[in-house]
Amino acid sequence: KWLLESLDLKSNDVVEISFVRIKLAGLVVLQPLTLEWDSLMTKCKNPKLLLEHEVNKYSSLTAGSVIKIEVEGVEYPLYVKDVKAEGGVSVKGVRVQDSDVNVDVDRS
Repeated sequence: KWLLESLDLKSNDVVEISFVRIKLAGLVVLQPLTLEWDSLMTKCKNPKLLLEHEVNKYSSLTAGSVIKIEVEGVEYPLYVKDVKAEGGVSVKGVRVQDSDVNVDVDRS
């Protein structure tokens, strides 16, 4: 569902797919898009662990996209502000699968 929404597609739309090798993620910087995020962070015992767990549900992430994480039945949209490959290199997209990704939150 999230993929269809992010690509602005409808069910049964035809798309062309190509294989691209992307670098392993080192850092993902997320920006919350709702004020409810603050209340989640105050009641969460380990927000960094929660974010890293939720981000690892995605196989890859692209800077400029919006992802949603679900906590206790509530969806929280997060803007992917920046992604860096291992070694700190800024790239457009990173592979989250099989990587030791760090997650940071930008409140600006």
